[in-house]
Order: sequence, then C-alpha cells, then structure tokens
Amino acid sequence: MQKKLSPSVRINYFNKEAVEKVLNEYIKGLRERHPLPSHFPVGVDIFPYTEKEIEKMKAEGNFFIRKALEEGKEIL
Repeated sequence: MQKKLSPSVRINYFNKEAVEKVLNEYIKGLRERHPLPSHFPVGVDIFPYTEKEIEKMKAEGNFFIRKALEEGKEIL
C-alpha cells in the first residue's frame, strides 16, 4: 500500500519480517563469497538496490545516491 504525502514523498508499507529475512540471506551469501575480518576497522553500509534502481535514482537526482556514489568506496 502506498500513501502519497507530496510529489516527492512516498511511504511504502511492507512486511518487515520478510524484508529482514531476505536481507539476512543476502548478507549471509555476501559473507560466504567475500569474507571480511570479523572486526572490520570501519563501518560498512550495504545498499540492496538493483542496477536499474540505482540508475533511476541517479536520473531523478537523488542526493543520497549521488553522495554515496561520489564518496563511498566499493569493496566487493
């Protein structure tokens, strides 16, 4: 279900447990394919977006994605 508050803000309702399960499975697979030290010296953020979603957000001028791509470091 979506509730539109303004032209640029959308709230999506989703099944939190299902999302957590999928993300945990994805992260487990990443760790198996790309092991990191158990005490990685810096914080790591994982952005579970498809390439299509990233391209769409870039085309829309999404500030968060632009900054993440400019300042972030790809490690995998």
